[in-house]
Amino acid sequence: MTNNELSVTTPCEEKSMEKAAPTLCLLNTNWKWVALRAALALVFGLIALFSPLSAVYALTFVFGAYALLDGVTSIVMGVKNARNKVERWWSLVLRGVLGVFAGVAVVLVPWAAAVALVIFNWVMLSLWSISTGVMEVAAGRRLRQEQAKGSGWLMASGVLSVVLGAAVPVVLIIDPAASMVAMGLMMGVYALMAAGLLMGLALTLRKASDTRSA
Repeated sequence: MTNNELSVTTPCEEKSMEKAAPTLCLLNTNWKWVALRAALALVFGLIALFSPLSAVYALTFVFGAYALLDGVTSIVMGVKNARNKVERWWSLVLRGVLGVFAGVAVVLVPWAAAVALVIFNWVMLSLWSISTGVMEVAAGRRLRQEQAKGSGWLMASGVLSVVLGAAVPVVLIIDPAASMVAMGLMMGVYALMAAGLLMGLALTLRKASDTRSA
């Protein structure tokens, strides 16, 4: 092997390096895929910001496709288990029927499915916000009893979380459409943040790969 051949050999092509840092080698050799993920997240984030309802619809259809595929798979598995006289085969069939029903509902009534999905997500966020706020207030009170600094900020943060969590059901009742738009905007902001982080990771991996292969 010549010196030129040695110069183009990357560290991840060496067995010792691959065993020592398998994750690093995997990322270094696939930084282009990380960059592609960043680009896709950027596109989705921009679409969600300019058309938040479209983002909610997209998420709803993805859920519908997954539910339909999972339902068909569960029914097939349940039927096979029934033929083999396996106990509780009917649970798989029941799960499959529910999945198919959910998937078909998304296709036939996408608006209702999107509203239901948004309401479910907001309710989960509301419960999380309220429970987190209550725990922060309790922790702040304990800090105050211990005469520790920062208890007021922690309690204020907890109260804010409780208020925001309690406001979610009010918004859902008064204006469900506004909650759908807000959910789409949140998805857009998250996608753009993820795109920035992934692109930073891709550029870092590319630079590290070029440096090591030089």
